[in-house]
Amino acid sequence: MQPDILFIAKDRLGIVCKANVQGAPDLVIEVLSESTESWDRVSKRRVYSKYGVREYWLVDPDATTIEVLSRVAGSLSTAGVYRAGETASSLAFPDLRVDVGSVFA
Repeated sequence: MQPDILFIAKDRLGIVCKANVQGAPDLVIEVLSESTESWDRVSKRRVYSKYGVREYWLVDPDATTIEVLSRVAGSLSTAGVYRAGETASSLAFPDLRVDVGSVFA
């Protein structure tokens, strides 16, 4: 998988190698497009869930939303869908908060 954006916590930086990342990122962000939306929502979600990604954000430029999926009971579940005027927040990283309107401005 090659996510649009990934984050690995400082205490797990050992999984980052010169050629690639040898383990699941803590956070993956995908920006949806018409050609990749189904792949991102279904296939990538399944893989990220299986291999332990803690949180998965789907940024939808057409709907101007950010969907946050967090690991609950061993799988990625929707924690919230946020729109302009709202703040997307992370369950896995409590200090991570994003003003949705500013993402799409």
